[in-house]
Formats: sequence, C-alpha cells, structure tokens
Amino acid sequence: MNDFLTRIPLVAFVQHYCKFLNRKFFLLNLLSGLSSTAIVALVNNTAAKKNVSSFDLSTFLIFAITLVCYIVATKTLMNITFEVTEDAVDSVRKSLFRKLRLCDLEFFEQRNRDTIYDQIMKSTATIAQTGAFILATGPELILIVMFYIYIFFLSITAFLIAITMLMAASFFFIKKTNEVEKCFLEAANHDQQVSGFLSGLLFGFKECLLNSRRDTDLASEFSASSTDLADSRILAGKNFSNIYAFVQMFFYVLLAIIVFLMPVLGWHNTNDQMMTFKLVSAIFFVFIPTANVVRMINYNTQVSVAIKGVRELGNLIDERLQKNSIQVDSTKDEIYSPPDFASLELKDIEYSYYDADRMATFSVGPVSFKLDQGDVVFICGRNGSGKTTFLKLLTGLYKPQKGEIKQNQRTVPFNHNQIYRESFAAVFSDFHLFQKLHGLHETDPDKTAELLTLFQLDYKTKRTGDRFSNLDLSTGQRKRLALIIALMEDKPIYIFDEWAADQDPHFREYFYLELLPRLKREGKTVVAVTHDDRFFDSCDRILWFQDDGIVETEPNIEP
Repeated sequence: MNDFLTRIPLVAFVQHYCKFLNRKFFLLNLLSGLSSTAIVALVNNTAAKKNVSSFDLSTFLIFAITLVCYIVATKTLMNITFEVTEDAVDSVRKSLFRKLRLCDLEFFEQRNRDTIYDQIMKSTATIAQTGAFILATGPELILIVMFYIYIFFLSITAFLIAITMLMAASFFFIKKTNEVEKCFLEAANHDQQVSGFLSGLLFGFKECLLNSRRDTDLASEFSASSTDLADSRILAGKNFSNIYAFVQMFFYVLLAIIVFLMPVLGWHNTNDQMMTFKLVSAIFFVFIPTANVVRMINYNTQVSVAIKGVRELGNLIDERLQKNSIQVDSTKDEIYSPPDFASLELKDIEYSYYDADRMATFSVGPVSFKLDQGDVVFICGRNGSGKTTFLKLLTGLYKPQKGEIKQNQRTVPFNHNQIYRESFAAVFSDFHLFQKLHGLHETDPDKTAELLTLFQLDYKTKRTGDRFSNLDLSTGQRKRLALIIALMEDKPIYIFDEWAADQDPHFREYFYLELLPRLKREGKTVVAVTHDDRFFDSCDRILWFQDDGIVETEPNIEP
C-alpha cells in the first residue's frame, strides 16, 4: 500500500520528510470512511422502512455513536494532515535555504533569482495551502468504494452497470487530468515571464521613462505574456470544468438508468418497491464525496507542478554542491572571527566567464597583486575592464581558475575559504541592505547613533534594537547607511566599489580626505574602485585596468 501511495507526488513529498504513512494514519482513514458509510446505510435503511412512526432507540444510539466516531476520526485525520504538510514544507524550505547558503556566488549570478524565490515561497505556499485537504480525501475514497459494494448487495445488475460506466469514465478522466497538468505547467512558465517583465518595470522605471521604445516594447511583452498566462489557466479551468461536468453527467445518467430503464426492462426485482429508492439515495449520498475527490485531483495537479519546481531547484543546488565537493550533512553552522591580517598576495590569478558553449566571453588576468596592512589602494579603469570581477576574486567570492592567493604567507584553500572571507567588509555597487542587523546585535548602539549623526542620517532613520527604523532612503543615503554597517563590522580590510559616485561633494570629500586616512591610522586596509582623480593623493598606489593588462603605479602617475 505504501509503495502504491508514494507514487503520488504529494504523498511522496510529505512522506519523505514526515513518514506519516503509518498504522494510525490508515486506521483513521478506515474509521472515518467506514463510519461515514455506516451513517449513509443507517439513514438509507431507516428511511426505507414502511413503518417509521415509532422511535427506534437502538438504531438512533448506533447512529449517534457512529457519528461521534466519524467526527473524532475525521478531525484527528485533518489535524494530522495539516501538521505533516506544514512540517514537510517547513523542512524543504529550511533544506533549500541551508543548501543555498553553501552555494557559490556564480550559482546565483547564472540564474534568475526571482525564479529561485518563487520556487521556495510560491511553490511551497501552494503545497501547504492545499496539500492537507488532498491527503485527507482517504475517507471519501473509502466511502466511494463502499458505495459500489453497497450497490453490489442491492443489485448485481446495477453494480455491473456502474462499474462499466466507471471504467469508461476513467479513460476520459485520465486524459483530461493530463491536459490540465500540461496547462498548469505552461501557466507556471508564463507566470515567471510575467514576473520578470513586472520586475523590469518596477526596477527599471527610469530607463523606461527615458526610452519610449523600451517602455512600449516592455508593455507589449508584458501584455502578451499576461494573456498567455490567462489563456493557460482558462484552458486548465475549462478542462477541469469538463471533468466536473462529466462526473455530474455520470451520476445523472446512472440515476436515469436505475429509475427509468431498469424497472421497465426488468433488470432487477421490482417487487421490492424500496430497491430503486435505496439505489437512488445511495447515489445522492456519494455524489458530494465524489465531487470533492474530483476537486482534490485538480488541486493535486497544481501541487504536483509546484513539487516538480521545488525538486528541480533542489537538484540544481545539489549538482552545484557536488561539483564544489561540499557535503551538506557534514557542514555545520560555524561562526568565524576575522583572522589577524598582515599581508595578502595574489599570484597569477585568472578568471574567465563562459557562454553556454563553454566559450570564454570575458577574462581577467593573469593578475599579481600584493596588499599589506594599512595600505590604501585605488582601482581605476573603464567600465567592463574587470574591476568588479577582481574585487570578487580578491574577497574570495569567486574561486580563481588559475593562480593562488596567500594570506599571511599561507595559501588560501578555496574549498573552505570562509575564514579568508571574514577578513573583508564590503560595499559593492549592487549592495543590499538587510531588514535587520544580522550578526551585529552586540555592537554598541551609541556608536551606531554617532555614525548616523556623522553621515547626516539621524533625521531619516534610527537604530531600534537590532534594526533600523527606516530603509526608504535615496541612493546616496542608502550607500551611506551601507558604509555605516560596514564600519560596524570592524574588519581588517574594507572594499568600496564606487562608493563616492552617488554622494554630494561634502560626503565625497569626507570619504577621501577624512575617512580613508582615519582607517589607515587605525591599521585598516582599503581597496576602493574610483574615478575621482582629484583625490588620488589619498591612496598609496593605483591599480589600472587596461585592455592590454593591469598596471600598478604611484598616485597621480598615469600608466
């Protein structure tokens, strides 16, 4: 039985995490299904009696006991299904989150992060919202099976007719269910496209305002994808409507055969005047459970699509971790402190980006570079010359494809380089501000308030506990807040990627003429990407990225 049930995607998904297919689960299904069948039989037989004027106490007591059994069993079963479904979803969310933490930056940059977000949040929400109801359809399935057994004892002829019709209906049902699943798969793809175009408008609004062709093209693409999404869901709905209407027709045709044809054709003993009544009432009792099962099968199709998406994401992550020789089960959450820093050296570092055909599209290196404690180094070069890629290599976010990195004269092992990465605090050009001060709970609130005042943000936001009260800031203000957070981390090496580009003259001068010298006096090391040639005197040397290679010079000396 377990092997059969685990072929159902939802059952297999939940069973993998919660092992709910046990004796208690099956007994509850059986008790709920049999008690509901007993209620139908008691009501049906009592209504069919010729003399119903007298109160039958024994039958009523049996009915009451059976009803209590049904309610208790059904309620307990529903509670179990809600618990195991949510526990399974909780487990898979935590598992995916934990594995994503172990991935490398390239994995995220090579994939649509919106898709990853949707698979973890939207897909698991779909599973959680409907999974419990699907798993709790066991009693209704048992009631349907008992209905056919009941018909068999009432009339073998009616039973054969019902079974024949059921087999014919099953072929139609399976075909339409597959069509519904196909439609939902197409809808999921269109949904991702619609989300992408919507993100384009929300995050690229200024670019759209500056280019009417871009704006019109984006609107056209969004409209077309939205229509495709609606069409896919409409087609899925129509196919489901066909299934639902067919189920209704199935019961009405069965009723018509029993009521109109069987007595006339003499297909059962018509001397029993209650025979037709019992058959008809049994059909009406089983109609609603059958309709519910059909609905759950439709929901199961949607859940199966969601589970498929979650599994595909999980497989992609597992493949990446396997490629990087990372064992998830053996990896423990560890907190590392920044190591003592004296020197850092890059020797003949190389890195290339590749297209789908494994052809190199852009390369950086070979780069040799040395950094000592207290150095302030500027990086200059045109856009696209490899400056940001170099920073990612320097900070251990990218693994060099050739060459080596030494810290304090020791080679950095890049399979486990978290200790090395702890040396850096960075404000990249695409920085992110977290809702909470993760990892900075124990920092001094007074120091935070002092920095907010220094960077003229105290009137815009304040530190309240482990978060800032407001993150709705301008680009320059957000960069200043990101810098404050970096300073609170108190790391040996600071990385600034075009930090001053969005600042007004006051904060630009403060950055170059006051902050960088202060960090140097404190023994901090700074690597900053900049184009502010007026402030080149603020550094010890400059690393120039050019088409023909990388050149290191003294301040104010062109390569």
